[in-house]
Amino acid sequence: MRSRYYQLKVKDNDVLKTTFHIDVIWADEGTWAFMDLMNRIFQPYQDQFVFVFINDLLIYSRSEVENDKHLRIIL
Repeated sequence: MRSRYYQLKVKDNDVLKTTFHIDVIWADEGTWAFMDLMNRIFQPYQDQFVFVFINDLLIYSRSEVENDKHLRIIL
């Protein structure tokens, strides 16, 4: 899966839309600024129903009702 990500075809005019740049602030163990910020914001919910990985949030729940509740908290 990881290697397939880099094989996606993107029109030349759209390449600039596929990335972003942030100033890197080296925190504990070299964490990027964005991930560090997300970890701080969602710290009360980590290990309960959210997992932060770089610029992604994984929200996990046991039911649709619980998932709706978790999404409302995060959003």
